[in-house]
Amino acid sequence: EYDLIPTVSDQLFLERLNHLCSRSNRIGDVFLKLDTGMGRYGLPPDGLLSLAEKLLQMSKTRLAGLSTNLSDPENGREGYSLEQIETFRKVDRKLRGLGFRDYLRSVANSTAFLDLPESNFDLVRIGHLLYGSYPSEQEASTLPLKSVFALKSRVLLLKEVDCGRPLGYGNSYTTTRLTKIATLPIGYADGVPRQLSNCGQVLIRGQRANIIGRVCMDALMVDVTDIADVQLGDEVVLIGKQGDETITVHEIAKTSGTISYEIISRLSSRLPRICKDLHKTPETMIKAEALREPSLTKKID
Repeated sequence: EYDLIPTVSDQLFLERLNHLCSRSNRIGDVFLKLDTGMGRYGLPPDGLLSLAEKLLQMSKTRLAGLSTNLSDPENGREGYSLEQIETFRKVDRKLRGLGFRDYLRSVANSTAFLDLPESNFDLVRIGHLLYGSYPSEQEASTLPLKSVFALKSRVLLLKEVDCGRPLGYGNSYTTTRLTKIATLPIGYADGVPRQLSNCGQVLIRGQRANIIGRVCMDALMVDVTDIADVQLGDEVVLIGKQGDETITVHEIAKTSGTISYEIISRLSSRLPRICKDLHKTPETMIKAEALREPSLTKKID
């Protein structure tokens, strides 16, 4: 109905898909998933070739692509990737020997795309790069990118607390001076890592402000004592640029003890997404909910 192309790793799924396509008198395209060493999805080489032979006998499904996942692209040519790529090439040649033609081959993710050109084939999966973010800080010099997103909040509450005052859940932070606190209405339920408690930073008025106390479910506190003239409603940047300062996804990931992929993918669906049309009307901001309106599609494009 929607011309979706499923990735297939087992015979039962393929048989059911072929049956459904026969009932609707449609041709269904599929990608076959090859397990070259990741061990997660896909079939080993012999199993995939056996499934491909069965696909040849099916009248309502056809091969649209062959894909695999590299398990160690971060280690480049020193890792396991070259062996996986060679396994992929061998299976590709055997598929062509069976008579398959005109299918797409996909191996590379963002890291492999930058570091292993032999993995690029016909189709690359560079979701991380499309955010304008590098898979790792070491690759930042290999390709000029500009981030396409930022994570922002605003100052919800301002207050001063005395020196020696414990703050937050578990009293994990104690003030060492008369302290001005800004409370922000964003927390770990929105995707802000709880690991940033007492060690992360945000940007307010172009300056860095320390997160103090534990990151809460729906809020966090920052110390703005040394930032002049902070006001209610001031913009706060958690990821992105403000003035001359920038907080990157990699900085957040490093402080949180995780990887940049997780930081981006864990941003909650309850965060409002605001799309900016930078090419025609920079002042126009369209909320993501409006993307569902067909009349706005052309504007967004």
